[in-house]
Amino acid sequence: MASGFDDRADEQHTFTDARGEEWTFARRQGVRRSEEDTHIAVVARSAFQSRIVTCHRDEWETQRPDLSSLLARSVPAGGSRANPGPARPGKAAPKKPTF
Repeated sequence: MASGFDDRADEQHTFTDARGEEWTFARRQGVRRSEEDTHIAVVARSAFQSRIVTCHRDEWETQRPDLSSLLARSVPAGGSRANPGPARPGKAAPKKPTF
């Protein structure tokens, strides 16, 4: 489990998105310490990419988790919603809020 992907079959779910891409969802090791009792991290993997999402435990620990919702809220593995990344040519860089 060096990848953080939990390979137990009872903890995995599969989902085929609207484009026909098949995703495997499994619990990922580790969440913020302050959220360990209420949240879990889930990794979604397809043949082409890996995505991460954090959700409430009861969202995942059900017979039929809403996998399309989890995929929609996920971010690329190693990515962050808080970091917009480098500026792209031809596009204005987002302005950082001032407080």
